[in-house]
This record gives sequence, C-alpha cells and structure tokens, in this order.
Amino acid sequence: MNTISLKLFFIEFQRNEITDHLIYCRLSNLTKDYSLKELLEKIADDEMKHYSFWKEYTNKDVKPYYFKLFWYGYIMPFVSKKLALRFMKRLENYAHLEYTANLLNEVEGQWIINDESLHEKMLNQVLENDYLSKTVEE
Repeated sequence: MNTISLKLFFIEFQRNEITDHLIYCRLSNLTKDYSLKELLEKIADDEMKHYSFWKEYTNKDVKPYYFKLFWYGYIMPFVSKKLALRFMKRLENYAHLEYTANLLNEVEGQWIINDESLHEKMLNQVLENDYLSKTVEE
C-alpha cells in the first residue's frame, strides 16, 4: 500500500475514533446506572487514545462524522438507548474487522485491534445482562 492511500486510511480511522469517542461520551451522559456509565466512559477514553495514536501518523486534527454523531448520539438514544448500544457494538465489530484487514503489517496497532475486540465483548455483556438492559432503557 502506498504512503498516500495509507494516510487516507489513517485519517478515516482517526475520524471514526473521534466520532465514536463523542458518541460514547454522549451515551454515558444519558445513563443513570453507575456501572454502565463507567463502562461507557472507559470505552470513550480508549477511543480518544486511538484517535491520538492515529494523529501521530496523520499530523492533523480531524473533525467527527457529524451525521453519525447526531444519529447514534442523539436520535438513536431518543428511540432506544439499548438499540443505540447494539449499533455501537456492531460498529466496534466493523472497526475490529477494518483494523485487522488493513493494519497488521503497516503500523504498531495491534493494541487497538485488541481494544476494539474488548469493546465489542463489553457491549455484548451489557446487552445480555438483564439488569443493565433494563437500566439502559431508562
């Protein structure tokens, strides 16, 4: 992969990370359950670390995907916070697949792949847990 197309991949990854960071912050602010809030804040912090990692390669600040932020951070939680978390879990899976397919030989990003996989598992536990599923709907 040439340097220009690689940098475009990194910018795309960086934009997704800042967008996801803001969505998780928003979802965290909407929940009253302390353990769920703590989990969402941890994921948001990880997403910001990923953003910073990509920024080292791109040397630029990027803006979030505003439509995605609006949709997943504002519209979906209004309909159902549980549904918003399901979609975020799906996005974590997508990020994991994208990183695995495009990163392994390019940069030292294995830790990000591991984080994305962990985020997906944590969200899955939240969605499968009856107690948290009920508090997510508040």
